[in-house]
Amino acid sequence: MYDEKFIIESINNNSRKNIAYIYPTKSSKEIAKYISAFSNNAGGIILFGVKDTGTCLEKKGYNFNIHKTDLMKFIDSHAIFDIYDIKIEDKKLKYIEVVPNQDVVKAENVIYLMDENKLFPQIVNESKLFLSYCQKDSCIADLIDKKLGPQLKYTKITRDIRDTNYKDSFNEFMNSIDQHDFVLTLVSDKYLKSRNCMYEVVQTLKSNRYKDKLHFIIISDQDKKYYSESDDIGAKIYNILGQAEYIKYWQTQYEDISESIAQVNDPSLTVKLSEELNIIKKIQIDIQEFMAYLKDAKGITFSEMMATSFKDIVECINKR
Repeated sequence: MYDEKFIIESINNNSRKNIAYIYPTKSSKEIAKYISAFSNNAGGIILFGVKDTGTCLEKKGYNFNIHKTDLMKFIDSHAIFDIYDIKIEDKKLKYIEVVPNQDVVKAENVIYLMDENKLFPQIVNESKLFLSYCQKDSCIADLIDKKLGPQLKYTKITRDIRDTNYKDSFNEFMNSIDQHDFVLTLVSDKYLKSRNCMYEVVQTLKSNRYKDKLHFIIISDQDKKYYSESDDIGAKIYNILGQAEYIKYWQTQYEDISESIAQVNDPSLTVKLSEELNIIKKIQIDIQEFMAYLKDAKGITFSEMMATSFKDIVECINKR
């Protein structure tokens, strides 16, 4: 909480910590950017009527009106701030006190933070995280969306059920992985046997920086309590026999499609099957690299992640 004593001392001491000086005036749209920036930091004060020359602060006075209703047209409704009048010596000033907010506050759908060196709001580019999961694991994806999402302050989680509409191309959605800054995969037994999920893995592994981009949660049989069905769900990636099972599974898929193409015996009628065969072959190759990476990296189960409120993932992504 700031008071008049703090404001007076800040001016007298030529201080710019948590305080922005504006003179002669700015539009409501511009002021909203300052409110967003202070809301997303530690809060602060926007003081009108003091000129900041860069080397000193000069009290000039302020005679314009600022209305909260006008500012709210350009700022998220959950922003917390109030407008006050203050008189220092013979000068009438006005200031906005901005309270720090747990949720991101945007001005016209853009995130701002205060640049301590330049003393004005800077745009924060919101990153995107692609949540890759098998539909059988939707219950886990829902929990991650609910628990992890709010902790990723400047990162938006993209999901198929939320970010694709009726008649949208699902292939185009999966191909959009390359446009995301992060990918979070929920690796379960069904995931490693899903054509669409493994296609998403193939797309991720195409990136040269996939190890920086890729985050993962290993679904184990200990996580069955989150499921309504009692099927085996755990990803068998930590032993050779388990890995061999997935390699054999995709080998069988490849052989089945190859046999279907041979039975048709007309290349003009099997174009799509041939394209699918190429995808399966790519999955056969890349799943070995993917499993080797998962086994070598320090995997954490979903139950462990829940117990720590996804601390490891939050720290990795928020420190970007």
